[in-house]
Amino acid sequence: MNTTDLEHQFPTVTVGTLNKDGIQRLRISIPTIQKIEYPNLEFLVVDGRSTDGSIEYLQQFSNIRIVTLEGIFSVTKGRNRLFHEAKSPYVFMVDNDIEIIDPQLLKKLLERYRQHPDLAFLSPLVLDADTEMLSEVGLSHTRIQRKQPLSRVLGHGLVVVSGYYGNCVLFRTKLLEDLGAHDERYPYHNNDYDLGARAYLKGFRVMIETDQYVIHHGYAARVQLAPVAWRYQYHLSSMCRIICKNYCFKNLLIWLPTTIGWTFFKALRLSVMNQSVRPLFSTCKSLYFFLRDLPDTWQMRKRIQQERVAREDSFLKIPPARF
Repeated sequence: MNTTDLEHQFPTVTVGTLNKDGIQRLRISIPTIQKIEYPNLEFLVVDGRSTDGSIEYLQQFSNIRIVTLEGIFSVTKGRNRLFHEAKSPYVFMVDNDIEIIDPQLLKKLLERYRQHPDLAFLSPLVLDADTEMLSEVGLSHTRIQRKQPLSRVLGHGLVVVSGYYGNCVLFRTKLLEDLGAHDERYPYHNNDYDLGARAYLKGFRVMIETDQYVIHHGYAARVQLAPVAWRYQYHLSSMCRIICKNYCFKNLLIWLPTTIGWTFFKALRLSVMNQSVRPLFSTCKSLYFFLRDLPDTWQMRKRIQQERVAREDSFLKIPPARF
């Protein structure tokens, strides 16, 4: 097979990972990434100046290109740097806490992806380690999801959802150029919700491949006090910013106060569970960030709303996938 035929059948894919002092996670994820069976790959790690031995560990793999993210670490800036550094028409973004089970995963995802010209983002199922229950099948902008056993969900092919999994997703490089890449206003931003909404406004769809799954080893960061408090500094501000940018005015009036109330309720519950006011204080801080940045958010809204091709916020009407 010559180079042209190879590129047509198996276009180059950049497998990209963002890391910051995550050597324990890398030791789980990188060996599984290295086992991906696909003939035309680029491996890329964007590292936030790790000091825990991550760099030395990654340097063992001659096929991994390491790019250093300068300055204060930011998930959003790191993911944009990864996207800009990619030298391929496709990017398979895999967080450093994701374990790939099937070496054929990327080949199967790409085959599915190329069958649907209007597909923006495609993720496999993401199962938290040490459990057989999925907490969600894709993301939902406005609906509470119910846990479902993996065995019930597997094998239903492609499922349309309103938001993809930001920790494991395949997309076209040009797509992010069209959508505007990740929002860098905050170090942590719910860009899977944001880009999912922007994709629908541009006439694309988001899907989950239920025939494939990966294991997520980062669940502890969702419940431990320190990472929760840090994330909650930006959770409410980013969700409110997403709503203001992407929702039509009628839906904005409905979902902005609803989101603020629901987020404060969750923060209060976390504060009680952890016997600490930090989650609640972080949420108050996050609300301040949103109000402070409202003029910039409104400018972004004007551009996004002018460029949208979909008349309705169809992503808000997609119900959670249940089986």
